[in-house]
Amino acid sequence: MLLANRVPQVREAPDVVAVAAAARLLDVGIFKVFMLAYEHWHGERPAERLVERPFVHFLKTETCPSYVRHFTRLVRLQGERGRLDRTEYGLPAPAPETVPPTVLRNWTLALYAATLSTIFFVVPGFHIV
Repeated sequence: MLLANRVPQVREAPDVVAVAAAARLLDVGIFKVFMLAYEHWHGERPAERLVERPFVHFLKTETCPSYVRHFTRLVRLQGERGRLDRTEYGLPAPAPETVPPTVLRNWTLALYAATLSTIFFVVPGFHIV
């Protein structure tokens, strides 16, 4: 067996995976996850300096405080159940998705056709010459 063909397996730390997943679900950065976790746990918005030390520790050791671990678990469960509401955590609601141009064109044509048929069939005395 050739050792050159073996690819080393890199395992991410569980806390890193959890924080990254929560950041992705909430559409925020990982520092913001720490800020939101602190606020959720302590019930008050933290000053950034209160979160900097645990965040730097997380960057160095890939482990996070228990309040962040709890928060990431909560966000992940809400996301899996389809009950994640960004506004619950003081974040703005996600922007509505835009309508693709082809759908917009089809709606416009359908509305135009419906208007013409309504005028032609409903309006008495209207005839196309």
